Amino acid sequence: MESDHLLSLALKDAAIAYGSLERPDFAFVTSAYQRQPYRSLVEALSSFAVVEDDTHLDDDVCFQYKISTKSGSWRLLLSMVGPYAMLFRAPKAHRWTSRVILEPIVDDFSKEEKLISGLADEWGFTFLSGGQSKISVEFPSWPGGPMEEGPLYRVLFSDVFDLAW
Repeated sequence: MESDHLLSLALKDAAIAYGSLERPDFAFVTSAYQRQPYRSLVEALSSFAVVEDDTHLDDDVCFQYKISTKSGSWRLLLSMVGPYAMLFRAPKAHRWTSRVILEPIVDDFSKEEKLISGLADEWGFTFLSGGQSKISVEFPSWPGGPMEEGPLYRVLFSDVFDLAW
């Protein structure tokens, strides 16, 4: 998806989820977490991998799942704001100190990565590239805080980020 179009859709979804981009209300996070709208997707992922919920309700506006098989580990982020996802591959040591963002159109996916991204695609998720996640937007750093420039990642996924990818 073209970045300008993605940004426009993401900001519309964010305005709906937060109620306002200038004065965001984060109540939707607790509600979404209690509803677990992607439970069936997680169950499908669990059919071929160990899936661990690693969502942090204090910082995240996404569901974070650690996915592991004998051949590797990944982190899948599914936004609570709208149908946006990111997929990270853990280095061989299965440590998250450095991550490789996977871009479904560009990268040569393993069998498991094809399964993960294929299931998310079936659910209607759009995967953001590293560049798209870094698009600069105005958004408060905390509820009631001043508007500040920051990455789209912060609006769609989490305010805890390492954009080293």
